Amino acid sequence: MNKKVALILLILILCNIIAYSLIFKKDNNLKVIFFDIGQGDSIFIETSQGHQILVDGGPNNSVLNNLEKFMNPFDKSIDMVILTHTDKDHLGGLISVLKIYDVDVFVWTGAPSDSNLFYELNELLANKKVVTVDAFDKIWAGDIELQIYNPIKDVNTIKDSNATSIVFKLIHGNSKFLLTGDLPSNFEDDLIEKFNLKSSILKVGHHGSKYSTSEEFVKAVYPSCAIISVGKNNYGHPAEEVLNLLQDNNIKTLRTDTHGNIVFYSNKENIFLKK
Repeated sequence: MNKKVALILLILILCNIIAYSLIFKKDNNLKVIFFDIGQGDSIFIETSQGHQILVDGGPNNSVLNNLEKFMNPFDKSIDMVILTHTDKDHLGGLISVLKIYDVDVFVWTGAPSDSNLFYELNELLANKKVVTVDAFDKIWAGDIELQIYNPIKDVNTIKDSNATSIVFKLIHGNSKFLLTGDLPSNFEDDLIEKFNLKSSILKVGHHGSKYSTSEEFVKAVYPSCAIISVGKNNYGHPAEEVLNLLQDNNIKTLRTDTHGNIVFYSNKENIFLKK
């Protein structure tokens, strides 16, 4: 290789490094991204300090494509993965994530399952730091706080896996996001009674199922915007009664099946939707 070709290659490499540093440079904003991963949930959180948290992985490997879009391509580590519950549409994609990315901490409820995915998950967690959470626990990462609201009951006594969903409020200064997993309506009452649920952004429970998101719950959260993570093969989700409830309460509703990836930024005072 002659010196001229070597110099050109060096310049191209430096240009790529500079381009990546500009694209992926840190700023003072929190990012919360609701991935479009089909019928399931997957949410990516990145603090202004660069802490990365993945909440659920959707049903399949499509989560990997989304991570590649929003992470530095040279970054193969994630600080924390939170599995809300073990249903396939939340757990499925995490199997590939755990194989490809170095995950520092895995957070879940410990609720058992008899699925093959669950057994594979346990094998992958053998050498990971695993944290089991309950209601009233708190997690801090950089300048955000995660307040755990559910499971409020012993997960080993609950037959419905949706009812074991981790529900938590993400707090970034005055900005608040409530993420609900697939929590059913009959378990929402406990949260209304025990916690201050008020949040600007509500991730609607169970993809907009009629068995989640009661009127009392919506009024307790009092969000300005609701997110429904749902795919085209959606088992009747979201239900018309849930959509009507949100509309009747003047809540802006965004859906991953029609809007694609939904990206929010927070500067601690206000939340901005990326257009």
